[in-house]
Amino acid sequence: MLDVSYRHQEPTRNVTLLSEKDVDQIFRDEFGERWDTYRRAWYSAGAWKNKLDFPLSLEFETNNTCNYRCHMCSFAAPELHPDHWNDVSKGFLSMDLYKRLIDEGSEHGLPAATYGFHCEPLQHPDLHKMVSYARKKNVFDLRVGTNGHYLTKDVSRQFVDAGLTRLEVSLDALDEETFDKVRVGGDFNTVFRNIHDFLEIRDKSGSVFPLLRVSFIKLNVNKHQLEGFMDYWKQYADYFSIQEPIDYVTDGNNMPLSPQLASTALRFQSKEKPGFQCAKITHRMYIRFNGMALPCGFVQGWDDMYLGDLNEQSASDIWTCDKFNDLRKLHGAARYMDNPTCHNCVLRTEVEELDQYGDELPTT
Repeated sequence: MLDVSYRHQEPTRNVTLLSEKDVDQIFRDEFGERWDTYRRAWYSAGAWKNKLDFPLSLEFETNNTCNYRCHMCSFAAPELHPDHWNDVSKGFLSMDLYKRLIDEGSEHGLPAATYGFHCEPLQHPDLHKMVSYARKKNVFDLRVGTNGHYLTKDVSRQFVDAGLTRLEVSLDALDEETFDKVRVGGDFNTVFRNIHDFLEIRDKSGSVFPLLRVSFIKLNVNKHQLEGFMDYWKQYADYFSIQEPIDYVTDGNNMPLSPQLASTALRFQSKEKPGFQCAKITHRMYIRFNGMALPCGFVQGWDDMYLGDLNEQSASDIWTCDKFNDLRKLHGAARYMDNPTCHNCVLRTEVEELDQYGDELPTT
């Protein structure tokens, strides 16, 4: 039985996490009270009940590159990514900057780090070294999100040895034909084999970590495979992520990340959430490959939302800077609409899938 353990929205999609396992208990068995303290702080801050002196998670864009061109992503075409608009060169997060940020975080008891928002982090040659360094500095909730293409046997061994605790692979299909319609530029058989090789290597190590999450991004072109996908992967994955990219039909301020998404995404009716306050700005800081800091990972708002340069400033200074505090004050007063980027974000809305009400959806 797969129980719905958590539902939430991301800036461009609905997310449902499911598992037959008590994932919290697995972490609790390994990390004890540290895990419970961290999660209590996470939910308390996210509910605007507790103001933090330092983020609970540093979210790293390890590089601004990806080998796929998925329909629901800003990498679907080069001109869709803000780095193209701003003529930003491709690059990788430096180890020196990364270590300095982890060192600072360790002084504040940083519990979590994530690698791979809006990028393919396995393209960074030192990713496993980043994970290992953080673990040695007592950061324990370490999460990598990947398309799985570069998850070779060597990389899997490196992750197990480094102490990675969560590996999240986006697969989105049960066969090669459907995979090619969603994960443009990828190879289904390579990813499928890589996941099973990873599981064999992890299990032989005697560790339950990294926990494996497989993700299915539900589109019109693959939704017919969701049930079969779940039936197959529940034998192997520790938990699942079912995601639904949102293509608005009622709000002209919101545009799909790619033109292809308009013909493949499920459509949603949206309405404002009364008194909306964003949780992301209460417990996370997003760090681009070049050291620029952001309050969230909403790609369409990057130009207006930069908080500062971590090459020149500390994470603590940016966490408490006037621009970040002013943004929190807006949300604290339920005046998110005064910030144009926040006003255009999916998180401020309640959404209902239109095909639940008989509306005809595109099939290609």
